[in-house]
Amino acid sequence: MKNSTMLSGLACLALTFALPAAHAQDDAPDFATSIEGLDHRDGVFDLYVDQGDGRTLAELTTQGDGTLGRLVYNARLTTGLGSNPVGLDRGYGSSSEILRFTRVNDKVFAEFENMGYRALGAGPEEALATTQSFARSIIWSTEIIAEEDGRVLIDLSDFLTRDPVDTTGSLSGSGQGSFSIDSDRSAPLTNAAFAFPINVEIDALLTLNSSDPGPEVQAVTPAPNSVTLTVHHSFIALPEDGYQIREADDRSGAITMGFYDMATPLTDPVRRSYAVRHRLERVDPSAASGPVVEPIIYYVDRGAPELIREALIEGGNWWAEAFTNAGFEDAYR
Repeated sequence: MKNSTMLSGLACLALTFALPAAHAQDDAPDFATSIEGLDHRDGVFDLYVDQGDGRTLAELTTQGDGTLGRLVYNARLTTGLGSNPVGLDRGYGSSSEILRFTRVNDKVFAEFENMGYRALGAGPEEALATTQSFARSIIWSTEIIAEEDGRVLIDLSDFLTRDPVDTTGSLSGSGQGSFSIDSDRSAPLTNAAFAFPINVEIDALLTLNSSDPGPEVQAVTPAPNSVTLTVHHSFIALPEDGYQIREADDRSGAITMGFYDMATPLTDPVRRSYAVRHRLERVDPSAASGPVVEPIIYYVDRGAPELIREALIEGGNWWAEAFTNAGFEDAYR
């Protein structure tokens, strides 16, 4: 009887511990419930904007090996500090990175892939050895809100209120004091979150706080202890196959992108560089001259004063003649 009572007690204890876990699992929101009533914006990845709580949710899709998406990412300031010596000007931004979202246990990590070291043309083992020899940069993580049929829902808000253009570093480096992000006064702007087939564009307020702002900050900010900027985030689909890479030549004066090719023969330089250029293609690739598949279009800031705006457009259009002479008709606008 005593042993039976002990066994009964242990069974009740086990049930007591088991019930909360089962109850928690039952309470986990499903995908449909998590996005109910939210503003759905369909794009390269879908956004679900919560106007009430100010959240910006992202739907990522499982692509294998834990990958939930690879995109080109960059950020820039849409409102600046207003001080040339500091350099945080309107339009100032980060370099473009390959951003990879991955599933790690019950969280989603965001990392910048290390494109500075590659093994072009190498076999899979050598390529993997190169990848494993150099660090990646995991820049952010978040909990998974819901998942269903390979779709994973996360809250992107904290990602958007990071400091992707290193505003605090610019302020500190220019002697303007030590600033930190005030998360309570930083937030994604739900009315400035847009999704398109090949890109997603989102603005966020970033408020920086300091107890000892420098003279440049004091000169241009209403309340120097609080510096609020707007950061624009761009998530862009990777380009389609078919782009022809061009090795950079110092004589061309081209803007270049450099990296180390660890599979280069020992007789050749390990440092390589590609020319950064537009993907301009003729409708008829065999023609010496003709119209193009997609023209290069530049846009002039509407905020430029009229005389400057007209000069920019006139000067920019001089390039149209050069493209026509090179055999690309109506290719530059």
